[in-house]
Amino acid sequence: MRLDAQLHSNGTTQDDVGGEAIDGIPVLSFASLNDVEDCLLTADHRDIESHERETCSDAGGFWTALNYGVINRLVPELPTAP
Repeated sequence: MRLDAQLHSNGTTQDDVGGEAIDGIPVLSFASLNDVEDCLLTADHRDIESHERETCSDAGGFWTALNYGVINRLVPELPTAP
């Protein structure tokens, strides 16, 4: 697991917001889905969840995304002939 960034809310100008309840979002990277599952089963993660329940009124939640290569970079890309 790698912590890529931690995003913090700077407020909003919108009238209807749910983001006011969010103070920070960690952006994590994993080598595989198996690594994500392994991380979620660790004692460290249980400690984080416990701390969130104690300190946050509406703690927890996940946003997930998969990143995969679309272009094969083993061979240089060639322009399409007009």
